[in-house]
Amino acid sequence: MSDSPPPYDELLRTVDQQRAMIRSLTRDMRTAKDLVARNMDDAVVITDEAGVIEWVNPAFSAMTGWSEAEAVGRTRQSMLAGVQPLGDLGDHLSDDHQGMVPDFLATTRDGREYWLKIELHRVHEDDGRVRIVCVEHDVTSRREADETLLTAIERSEALATELSTEKALLDGVLSSIPQLTYWKDFAGCYRGHNAAFLAMRGLDAGADVLGRTEAELPVTDELSRVLPEVEAQVLATGRPVLDQRVTMGPSRSLLLSVLPRRGTAGVIEGLIGVGADVTRVSELERQLNAANRLEAIGQLAAGIAHEINTPIQFVSDNTRFVAESFDSLLRLVTLVGEACAADGRDPAEAMAGLRAALDTIDLDFLVEEIPGAVTESLEGLDRVAQIVRAMKDFSHPGQGRRDTDINRAVESTAQVARNEWKYQAQLHLDLGPDVGQVPCYEGELKQVVLNLIVNAAHAIESRRQPEPDAPLGTITITTRRYADTVEIVVTDDGSGMTDAVRERIFDPFFTTKGVGKGTGQGLSMAYSSIVQKHGGAIRVESAPGEGARFTVCLPVSVEVPA
Repeated sequence: MSDSPPPYDELLRTVDQQRAMIRSLTRDMRTAKDLVARNMDDAVVITDEAGVIEWVNPAFSAMTGWSEAEAVGRTRQSMLAGVQPLGDLGDHLSDDHQGMVPDFLATTRDGREYWLKIELHRVHEDDGRVRIVCVEHDVTSRREADETLLTAIERSEALATELSTEKALLDGVLSSIPQLTYWKDFAGCYRGHNAAFLAMRGLDAGADVLGRTEAELPVTDELSRVLPEVEAQVLATGRPVLDQRVTMGPSRSLLLSVLPRRGTAGVIEGLIGVGADVTRVSELERQLNAANRLEAIGQLAAGIAHEINTPIQFVSDNTRFVAESFDSLLRLVTLVGEACAADGRDPAEAMAGLRAALDTIDLDFLVEEIPGAVTESLEGLDRVAQIVRAMKDFSHPGQGRRDTDINRAVESTAQVARNEWKYQAQLHLDLGPDVGQVPCYEGELKQVVLNLIVNAAHAIESRRQPEPDAPLGTITITTRRYADTVEIVVTDDGSGMTDAVRERIFDPFFTTKGVGKGTGQGLSMAYSSIVQKHGGAIRVESAPGEGARFTVCLPVSVEVPA
């Protein structure tokens, strides 16, 4: 193999072959570039260095409405009549031979406006000529999307501001609400509360409550026991529990309501609880109940006075009779003593004096009547004592919930109300022997029974009014003990009531009695006491002309504080 250089002719041939190859490759590349440009979605414009158009692709014609033949030989600015000047394309090119014309509003040949962005590239050809390649993008859709997005952002910001304002307002409203307020999710975790919730539970203002269940709170009070039971009931039934009285300590009462919180589809998503501090209301209720009890006693006073006066009258008469009889017997005893003391006196004379005295005082009558008078007087005094005891029990029942002998409470109340019913009805007591004691507010329970007895007597009076000589009606009071409750049932055969009256019978100030005979508060207070304070129930069954049946149910499992 020779190390000598190739001949000059051979070297020239090699150079010519390489040039031909380069020209071929250049033609192929131009063909490929032309093919790509013609099939691009974006418009492509090629101009000379002065900006005169030499070539456009089909996408340009489709976008602007100018054909290639119409566009060639024109400047791009001349095709944008009525819009901002495009200027010299070269002014938009940087030192790296690239540039960008920012978004501007262009027009098509028929005057339609659209947003246009142009990318510029300076290209140096092999022949030394300089051309500018313009890639035009119709950015109308993007601009509209940007405007839509900007509008959405502005609306979102405005909504966020509005929501922030609403939240601040809601927080302010919640913080100013004196009632305990909270809400939970379905799992029982706290999702919100107000300041009163923390204060009433004895928690610090910064206590970490959100996300916790009731069992996880650092507090133990009556609500800790009551809430899980009540909330489970609401979630299970979908129905609210309203106005449940909760004792928060020895001198504080809370009226609790728990409601289901439903989503847009109506599905229960959680709970809302509201509790009002009714300590003052409870005290006023206690005072009102005491006042009503005294008012009832005042209204019954005339009848009670009559009830006491009747036995006192015959006790007085019998006492006067015994006193007079005692004087006669004393004279007789004196004569007997004198007869026994006269040793020298004629016995016949002494006996004659005794017979005269016996004829005067009618000893047989006294022997027969005095024991009866004494017995009758003792019975009368027992009757008075019974009335006084009933009055004492009714007037001074004690305060607070305590174990109460239900049968004795019914008996004493029936005794106090005797003058209200004895002229209209016979009252029968059917008292269960196993009823025993039940934890309750004794004074309020007696007031409830009194109201039911008086209403029954008035209903019978209303039925008998057209026929005053008609037979007396019947009032029956029954007590029974069941597994979890004790029932007191008051039944009468009075005038009964319509459905409309029965539906409103427990409404405050609703009454069917005449002016001066009823305030409409008796049964309303009975319902409030039995349902809200005792946690029991009161039902009524009645129809016109068929009398009425009131059933009072008291729970037997309430714990009474020692």
